[in-house]
Amino acid sequence: MIKEKLVKFGKVILVVLFIPFLILIIIGVFLYTPIDFIRYRITKYYKDTKEKYTWMSTSSYYIRMYDSIMKADLPIEYIRRKEVRLNGYGYFFYKNFLILDYLMFYDKEINAWTAEVIEDEGYIRVEEAVNRDIQEFNEYMNAEIVNRAAILVCNDEIDKFSIQELENCEILLVAQDDITTALKNFITIHD
Repeated sequence: MIKEKLVKFGKVILVVLFIPFLILIIIGVFLYTPIDFIRYRITKYYKDTKEKYTWMSTSSYYIRMYDSIMKADLPIEYIRRKEVRLNGYGYFFYKNFLILDYLMFYDKEINAWTAEVIEDEGYIRVEEAVNRDIQEFNEYMNAEIVNRAAILVCNDEIDKFSIQELENCEILLVAQDDITTALKNFITIHD
């Protein structure tokens, strides 16, 4: 008898706790999606490609970077990977540099900078991530087009002097998501 009352009370508590939480999530989705859809429709990426909207497209690094590059009229090329359903997924490159954006952290255990590449794999050394991305791009293009990388780093806690020289890549520090200035400076140096 007491056990049945406790089970019933537990179910009531769960319903009381989870229903408001579920309602908040549903309201958030229904409010955010139309705003995100409108933002996507006014991007340079959409105007150029007319790709169908996918949920949370405007938070995509690829679309933000594409818009920054095109609005600034930078000589950076973009190759779209159409087999991947994410809006904007592709490659940016300038001359022999593949332009990448990694979330980097210093791993004290291995005494090296690491980057999150694929969620399942966790973090790997930046050099490994760069080599893998360069190889993947060249295989996709069926030619050896790039052999170096420029990494855009937005992490506030990283300064250029704390990152030792990395093999075959340059670090471009981006101040407060100002991708355009970092890329303009990079192009000026390598022109």
